[in-house]
Amino acid sequence: MNGLGCFAKTKKIKSTSAKGPIYGRQVDNKVNDRENRWNGQKASPKTSHERPRGDRNVDGLEEAMKLKHRGPDWSGLYQHGDSYLAHQRLAIVDPASGDQPLFNEDKSVAVTVNGEIYNHEELRKKLVNHKFRTGSDCDVIAHLYEEYGEDFVDMLDGIFSFVLLDTRDNSFIVARDAIGVTSLYIGWGLDGSVWISSEMKGLNDDCEHFESFPPGHLYTSKSRGFRRWYNPPWFSESIPSVTYDPLVLRRAFENAVIKRLMTDVPFGVLLSGGLDSSLVASITARYLAGTKAAKQWGSQLHSFCVGLEGSPDLKAAKEVADYLGTVHHEFHFTVQDGIDAIEDVIYHIETYDVTTVRASTPMFLMSRKIKSLGVKMVISGEGSDEIFGGYLYFHKAPNKEELHRETCHKIKALHQYDCLRANKATSAWGLEARVPFLDKEFINVAMSIDPESKMIKKDQGRIEKWILRKAFDDEERPYLPKHILYRQKEQFSDGVGYSWIDGLKAHAAKHVTDKMMLNASYIFPHNTPTTKEAYYYRMIFERFFPQNSARLTVPGGASVACSTAKAVEWDVAWKNNLDPSGRAALGVHLSAYDAEAPLISNVPSKVIDILGCSDGSQTKRARVLELSRRLKHRGPDWSGLYQHGDCYLAHQRLAIVDPNSGDQPLFNEDKSVAVTVNGEIYNHEQLRKKLVNHKFRSGSDCDVIAHLYEEYGEDFVDMLDGIFSFVLLDARDNSFIVARDAIGITSLYIGWGLDGSIWVSSELKGLNDACEQFESFPPGHMYTSKSRGIRRWYNPPWFSDSIPSVPYDPFVLRHALENAVIKRLMTDFPFGVLLSGGLDSSLIASITARYLAATKAAKHGGKLHSFCIGLEGSPDLKAAREVADYLGTVHHEFHFTVQDGIDAIEDVIYHIETYDVTTIRASTPMFLMARKIKSLGVKMLISGEGADEVFGGYLYFHKAPNKEEFHHETCRKIKALHQYDCLRANKATSAWGLEARVPFLDKEFLNVAMSIDPKSKMIKKDEGRIEKWVLRKAFDDEERPYLPKHILYRQKEQFSDGVGYSWIDGLKAHGADHVSDKMMVNASCIFPHNTPKTKEAYYYRMIFERFFPQNSARLTVPGGASVACSTAKAVEWDVAWKNNLDPSGRAALGVHLSAYAMCKSPVL
Repeated sequence: MNGLGCFAKTKKIKSTSAKGPIYGRQVDNKVNDRENRWNGQKASPKTSHERPRGDRNVDGLEEAMKLKHRGPDWSGLYQHGDSYLAHQRLAIVDPASGDQPLFNEDKSVAVTVNGEIYNHEELRKKLVNHKFRTGSDCDVIAHLYEEYGEDFVDMLDGIFSFVLLDTRDNSFIVARDAIGVTSLYIGWGLDGSVWISSEMKGLNDDCEHFESFPPGHLYTSKSRGFRRWYNPPWFSESIPSVTYDPLVLRRAFENAVIKRLMTDVPFGVLLSGGLDSSLVASITARYLAGTKAAKQWGSQLHSFCVGLEGSPDLKAAKEVADYLGTVHHEFHFTVQDGIDAIEDVIYHIETYDVTTVRASTPMFLMSRKIKSLGVKMVISGEGSDEIFGGYLYFHKAPNKEELHRETCHKIKALHQYDCLRANKATSAWGLEARVPFLDKEFINVAMSIDPESKMIKKDQGRIEKWILRKAFDDEERPYLPKHILYRQKEQFSDGVGYSWIDGLKAHAAKHVTDKMMLNASYIFPHNTPTTKEAYYYRMIFERFFPQNSARLTVPGGASVACSTAKAVEWDVAWKNNLDPSGRAALGVHLSAYDAEAPLISNVPSKVIDILGCSDGSQTKRARVLELSRRLKHRGPDWSGLYQHGDCYLAHQRLAIVDPNSGDQPLFNEDKSVAVTVNGEIYNHEQLRKKLVNHKFRSGSDCDVIAHLYEEYGEDFVDMLDGIFSFVLLDARDNSFIVARDAIGITSLYIGWGLDGSIWVSSELKGLNDACEQFESFPPGHMYTSKSRGIRRWYNPPWFSDSIPSVPYDPFVLRHALENAVIKRLMTDFPFGVLLSGGLDSSLIASITARYLAATKAAKHGGKLHSFCIGLEGSPDLKAAREVADYLGTVHHEFHFTVQDGIDAIEDVIYHIETYDVTTIRASTPMFLMARKIKSLGVKMLISGEGADEVFGGYLYFHKAPNKEEFHHETCRKIKALHQYDCLRANKATSAWGLEARVPFLDKEFLNVAMSIDPKSKMIKKDEGRIEKWVLRKAFDDEERPYLPKHILYRQKEQFSDGVGYSWIDGLKAHGADHVSDKMMVNASCIFPHNTPKTKEAYYYRMIFERFFPQNSARLTVPGGASVACSTAKAVEWDVAWKNNLDPSGRAALGVHLSAYAMCKSPVL
């Protein structure tokens, strides 16, 4: 495959400071906050802090990150002079080594590609004198260019958009596939720059003019113009005369499907139950067993369908799936679900065309569900109706000449309609859609057939697409049941449920007045909307894409049932009923509209009842949805929204336990209690046994919460063993409670509005422009609306000031940690362990590997997967590899460069929501690693956070003066974990839809570990007791070793050090490049709270303030003196530390083997 989303520019844009919002344009004197949010801009453009600029062009990174949804697996950026190639990768073929940009042997030719080259293996055989760096299908492109020049494009069999840069003469070429299955746009700046992007949003505020890149064309910098490379015979529109041969047509289509089974990741087929998707599914199922894909993922095909309850598609698709024996996944949505998604759909699909928006919305919702199952590629049936005249209006084609020309026009326009929908509705969630009906070779066969054979003739029993149906009407080995093979055409937006379109019209009618329609031609002179539904979509589009260039990318003209404007002339009745639904083909569709249906329908009262919202509540609902979408990265699998009066519960789900039925909010039996939860309840099965009189709606671990509340009231919280943040609403008295887990492993914030409202969110960005005041919700606490206050529910013995005295028992400690790990192996999805090679992560990996086979989690494979990241040659990489080899894990080692990390800093601060130096240093490698891990289909990780706090593992504990000070410091550190390591582990992984679980912070394990007499934890070099000695000793088993001795007793490395010492040095140098001495002089005036003491800290603070400028936000970040991660109190343990306040472990002078020399560590 490769990366969905390429971007390039050929001249450097001049840097500008304090740049305004990326998508924002002022509308009614208000900034469009939603647009700002998309690429991580703060809600308000007003700021006194200039955007930091690096050695690379910040604009290029910024624009590329707008396409991150298309390529969630990795980012690549290449610079040569003033030319940049940026890429967001969706890894489908060779995920391990195919990151882009790709190069020829000497790196003189670089290319970024969005697409798949199906004949890459044959092409490699033509390039025998070339050496390839990867197994990526797109790796052939740079080499083909070397060998054949720009004419190589016609050799490619696949779907693609690419930019190729030849550094030898600074020339470049841009090309797009034959039909435009992949999306591509080109723009020009006033400064002479040329910009290329897979979506408009990568261009829309950097170009004076931009447009859709024409399919089947290439653009060269040498000619500064376009030329067509795809010139098939049917383009002339002359009438073909080849006699129809069903076997030739069948063979051509089977070949088109088979070549699209090229994948190294799980895949499936979209199955609506109509002819086209059913044929694709049938052929795939028939030939899958003989492909490489079957060897990797099994020979049973997965199929997917979406619809309203009782829709035609759901019933037909289920029947086809049963016939073919596929593993079928049926997704339901409501009209309200679809309406809630409309803004997102228009933002992603980048159109206001009514047909496309209607059909894209169910596909958009379905794609999200499909991706949540770990699937990355789907095969779909687009294109057949255009080739064979399958739309119902073709019944009225007057002759074969008109039919053929209409099919030609429809195919040529596919990139503006169905291809655009299929590509962007799936890419919005990091899925790739492949469309065999638009295979070049198949189109050549199908479009050469005499169109007389395609004509619809009811008197002869020939319905639409008769020649396609006949080609697969095999009596001996049927492809499909007869009634499916000859089922009447349903447009996708009709087939998902007829009330879908009715609901959209009703919704639009509530938002667009008759008065607005009177002025439509003045407000929108180009492509003037003629219905309220069209006007509604246009308003949304113009907010996201206000430039004239953007509106010109959307086609217009009269249409009925998806026809071109020319075909409307085929029936005089159509001129008065210009609706794109298939039902508008009067006298053709069984459920055709009444011929006298008005253009702008009145709102049926029954639809209002379905939607359940008045105008006022819809406005509030839209606001809640807008804020909830800011957390979509945390829960990419589904969205939920529940409203009761003026209370709203919104949820973005990451499905790990019971993915099929555990969508939130969750309810009790009569839905009087609703709850949204972020977390995992590890003892949910035991709790269900206490709730024998309750009925559960799902198998979700969180489903117990509403029922426990019914049974025990708010005191049930202490019964929960897990990690959680939740909001529970009791609709019977409109009361609610909010609670957060004991240590704060899940993140949570609470805010208050001037209107008396209370807002709760997993991240600051869900509150930061909705509340007058907000703060971090304290761990181990709950808030109740009845008391209007926060109280502590978690009160373990170690919270007191008393010093514990339980004698150390290594076996008790070992057993407690093993139990903590085992209970965290509760998952319905692939998982792994983070393995740095240090003691903590190595022990977690060892215990997991030892007990995995005996757990339900083993169904995802008996071998444990482990993950590590570092700079080339870093201490962690070496140690982790050794531990992985010892434990026999499937080990994944990810490398990053200092520049990769620096490029990610802004994203890291936006997601982690802190300016704390230690946390940012450590979060960045974890953030990069989490992205790579998610690309492998993993959803959950077990990690080693917390051990250093519990056992005094940080190197500064060497200087603890006595056991009392030692114990008090561990207590302080654990209580503050939610501001540091828990915040990092939660948010760096959640940024990519991963969940981190931390056994060292298990409640029961903490009770054991924190009851040990701290004298046993004290570090005593003269007795051979290094940091965390009690933990090491507990797992020092001579008979069944958990780890090699030298790993078990390896010195502590902080994560930000262990990934490579030059990482911190590089960050300091980068900070020094962007913060002047003069700026540091004024630091206390600019930042009076938590004044940064170093240039690195000042740099991070500038970025944080741009994203989160409110005073409440800056107060959520802790401050105070620290050395090597100590609290301010512990700095007093060594007088030398007061002059060397660096959080790196190397700052513990005389302790770490690689400690800094004082003279080399200036404060600034």
